[in-house]
Amino acid sequence: MKCKYCGQEIENEAQFCPNCGKDLSKLKKCVNCHEILDNDSEFCPLCGTKQPKVEVKKKSSKKWLWVVLLVILLGVIGVIYSIISGKIDLTNTNENLTQQIDIATQNDISENAPRENEMKEVLYSENDFTKKKTKEYVKQRVTYIYNEVFSHEEDYNYNPDSLFCSEEFIKLAKFCEKLMSEGEIGPIEVNYWVQSQDCYHPSFEFLDVVELEETLSAAKIYVHSFGESQDKVAVLLMLKFERGDWFIDDFVTENYSAKHEMEEFFRNHSFE
Repeated sequence: MKCKYCGQEIENEAQFCPNCGKDLSKLKKCVNCHEILDNDSEFCPLCGTKQPKVEVKKKSSKKWLWVVLLVILLGVIGVIYSIISGKIDLTNTNENLTQQIDIATQNDISENAPRENEMKEVLYSENDFTKKKTKEYVKQRVTYIYNEVFSHEEDYNYNPDSLFCSEEFIKLAKFCEKLMSEGEIGPIEVNYWVQSQDCYHPSFEFLDVVELEETLSAAKIYVHSFGESQDKVAVLLMLKFERGDWFIDDFVTENYSAKHEMEEFFRNHSFE
């Protein structure tokens, strides 16, 4: 046969041309006479033998597929790591907040208990709204509020409304106070905090959070006006989430709603 590159006669089994040195091993050759053929030749021009079709194998795309899969896998691992890291940070934050709230909501209010401002700072120092919008936190918040209020039983200058009631409730109470005539009892005959005109070492029992929404909640408690006596009043506390925490928006009992009574008082006196 002849070399395709230089035309030199060479042996049929030659892998390289002895004249030009070109590699002939990968060239298409006639299956009968070994004549070098073009890749698209169906018949040998020398002996006329039909040549078998040679399927050209496409380059495998598996290599690129593995590269793409590897990139995707690394991305997924990165996302999972970020989520796990975020959860760990959130868990640590929540645990710290829970410890702080536990300190602020001790049931045993004594002379050595933390001062009011210090306790408020503990509760308001965290902005973890997710944690605060749970039944457990609402329970702790109500417990803290009532422990604080009842620990100031004999402090007549202490105003719990301004500390623990919603802005709307505070504003309504101030309007009613301005409209009251001298000697007038006011819209509510009892102190809605202790559920009595008189009290002595008042206490309370937390029962349950009966409703919890994004900005509104309701908690049920029992109030004992005189220590832990058998006489108790069931109170439904309507709470509103504002200023980064839960504040009491109404005191509801079997006989009255503090907010409703004040609204009626305001309407009746504002048009006199």
